[in-house]
Amino acid sequence: GNSGGPLLDVLGRVVGINSAGIQGTENLGFAISIDGAQNIIKELVANGRIERGFLGIASGTITRSIARRFDLPVETGVFVLQVTPGSSAEEGGLLPGDIITGLGGDRIDDQGDLTRVLAGNKPGAQVEITYIREKETDPRISTIVLGKRPR
Repeated sequence: GNSGGPLLDVLGRVVGINSAGIQGTENLGFAISIDGAQNIIKELVANGRIERGFLGIASGTITRSIARRFDLPVETGVFVLQVTPGSSAEEGGLLPGDIITGLGGDRIDDQGDLTRVLAGNKPGAQVEITYIREKETDPRISTIVLGKRPR
């Protein structure tokens, strides 16, 4: 298979970890850079698992077309569909319908951004979350403590 093996440069140094190949093609594959993987590897060796901050929402990415269709006050962000009872999101005051536009000082344009920022924070991290409520144009800012993903 293509996944999980080392990606080597011409000198035999590991520069990545192969993650996927596309069937029916030749010489087309994807890899995670070794720089991006080193922290994950260290945490796996030390703890046997990866712990990332958990917000406790079900969400969807806002695109320009979605924003226009529903007359939203922003064209990018993460739309909160559901808030898990007792979660960091609930304790921080988030409600279904809110649009997350920032977390921990980083701009959040889509779910990929949100996932990346959460991955960079451990449970217990205190972060600011920026969000828009309903048709308001001014963002709200709350400080939340990220939780631990339930098993």
